[in-house]
Amino acid sequence: MEQERCVYGKKGPEYETRLLKIEVVGTHSAIESLIGKGQALSYFNQTNLFKKDGIPQYYLIFNPNPSSPDELSEDQLSLLQKKIGPDFFRLRAVSGSLLQKNSFPLAVGGSCAIETWGVRLINALGKGNDETKASLAEFLLSLAPTMTHATGAILPAGELGVHLIEDALWGQRIEDTYGVEKGRKKTEEAYERIHRVAARRCQLATGNPYYRLIPIKFEELDLLEHLKEWFKQMGIDFDPQFGIAQVIYTYVGPNLLTLLKKALRKSGLPNYEIDPFNMACRLKQIDHNDWDATMAELKGIILGETPNDKQKSLLEKYPFRAGLTIAKWVRENYEKNPSQPSGFFDFPYDGKILHMAGFHVPTNDPGEIANKILSIKNDPRLLRFGNLDQHLDYLDGYLKEEFNLERGLLNEKREASQQLQKLQSSKQSLEAKIQNYKKILEMYGKVLELLNLPDDKALDQEEKEKFRPSVQYLTERYNSFFNSLIKRYPSNIETPFSFDSLSQNDREDLHRWRNLFLFLRKIGFEELGEKLKELNQIFDKKSKDNEERDIQKNEEDWKEFFINKVSNEIRAIEEDLENKKNQLSSLMSQLKSLDKKSNSLDNYPPPSIFPLERNLIIMHATQFVFDPDFRAFLRYVANVKNSDKDQMTKKAEIREACKKIFPKLKAYLVYIFAGGDYPYLRNMRIFDLS
Repeated sequence: MEQERCVYGKKGPEYETRLLKIEVVGTHSAIESLIGKGQALSYFNQTNLFKKDGIPQYYLIFNPNPSSPDELSEDQLSLLQKKIGPDFFRLRAVSGSLLQKNSFPLAVGGSCAIETWGVRLINALGKGNDETKASLAEFLLSLAPTMTHATGAILPAGELGVHLIEDALWGQRIEDTYGVEKGRKKTEEAYERIHRVAARRCQLATGNPYYRLIPIKFEELDLLEHLKEWFKQMGIDFDPQFGIAQVIYTYVGPNLLTLLKKALRKSGLPNYEIDPFNMACRLKQIDHNDWDATMAELKGIILGETPNDKQKSLLEKYPFRAGLTIAKWVRENYEKNPSQPSGFFDFPYDGKILHMAGFHVPTNDPGEIANKILSIKNDPRLLRFGNLDQHLDYLDGYLKEEFNLERGLLNEKREASQQLQKLQSSKQSLEAKIQNYKKILEMYGKVLELLNLPDDKALDQEEKEKFRPSVQYLTERYNSFFNSLIKRYPSNIETPFSFDSLSQNDREDLHRWRNLFLFLRKIGFEELGEKLKELNQIFDKKSKDNEERDIQKNEEDWKEFFINKVSNEIRAIEEDLENKKNQLSSLMSQLKSLDKKSNSLDNYPPPSIFPLERNLIIMHATQFVFDPDFRAFLRYVANVKNSDKDQMTKKAEIREACKKIFPKLKAYLVYIFAGGDYPYLRNMRIFDLS
């Protein structure tokens, strides 16, 4: 705690305690003025709202009688700081047991593999579509850890804490309910990543690079047997399918502390480290001190109201009856229960809480699944697994003049638009070529069908029309061949070229063409007589014997020659067609990516000092208040915001403050998400605007 003392001076413990009260209240007041209205403000003041108005919806079911830090005395705050450590500044709903002098809390945390905002997205987009649900669930799982996995896992206390790993419960849900292939294995891997970032944040928050966050799986606690006993004590049957009961037990279960100590001993911790703990304290976000919306309807009954017809209807269902029984037990046994949670405020943005609301609004259109995944994946505001560099680049934008940022975005959009146009033109060219290839292949099929007709077959008019395009193609091929001969061989007055001058291959090809035209005339294409006449004029230059010999030589192979020729061309076109399809697929992917990139410049706001609730440097700072620099930074920004200065001056001063705090913020984010050496800046004061 020595590094904290430097903030308060060296005038004795009473002076330091008074300054601590001023700093806690001042920091919380600053945060309250910066996070915006709506969900974030309601969430931040949840305890006060309950105390102020007595409104049942603000009653915290798992923490029935919490205190807000601004209600606590200087001595109580000093006691909290000693028990919890520097991160106690985030506490907003403090359980009574934490304020008892003889309590020694074991800090307990946990993480949802897919956060609340992601589950809401799956429920909205995946309704009635198993494939959509599976692809979205797998994608959201791949994002873990996000920044709110790090900030929301636990508020660390003392020298060690417990991180409950819910990979079995979540793995079952992700694989069996959402249909993700190998979902259990992927969930286990996601929890390993989440634990690493949570553990490193704990080391920063406590100022102790050796802080231990011990991972304990739910299965290690043998919860089902203890749930049966607990439900029996409460006078209600336990349904093993009531899965949320396991999670609830880790908040308020009467034997949780005993189970955790047993698991810690199995992990290898010595008794002297474990025995002093006399309470299990889930130090989680304030909303986790409460039940979700499914129980909101029953809060009035918990507080003594007579149930109305709607509530009576709900209580016909087991989950609500069990939930009401648990909630009443928690309220009645609050003071003597050794399992008591306390709540802290988590990462806010734009008037929302990120782990609950996220950046992306759910849509009910399954057709938007690909766009939604792409927009989430490309959004640099969401710090997640694999995009640390992009996120830091985005944060760097807050340090620059906004008109330069806007100009940069315009240039980027212009370049994206130009690329889109080029790709669109290439796409149209490829599509035209693909359509042409399809027509050629269709015509070639008719050519092969025609060549396989028997010699004595006579076509009627309808059949002739069916084959006419292929005959036209053959005629064009002969004209091309004949014109090439004219160019390659000497000509004279009587004929285009001398038959004697032809190579053996060209003579044989001419015989094949004559046999083809003879065949075509025989089956009904009399109009090809001119082509035969042209060929016969050439052949007449030779002696009859030689001609008959050549004809006899080629009578049997001419069909095979043309069939092979056309078949080879078909294979070549099919290969080229497949290549063109692959090229088109690649172009389509590039077009979609560029289109989304162009649109994304409008889909998320560029870095801007105002509004402050969308300034991610400031919002990150609300989660690093364990560090005196970030507390001073937030109070300074709030003072500037609330001053009488003009908007331009405010922007300039806040931007300068962001520049001064950014090196430490960046060092913390890099350490949390990438690891490496413990940041030396943790023990330095760098925020000084004097």
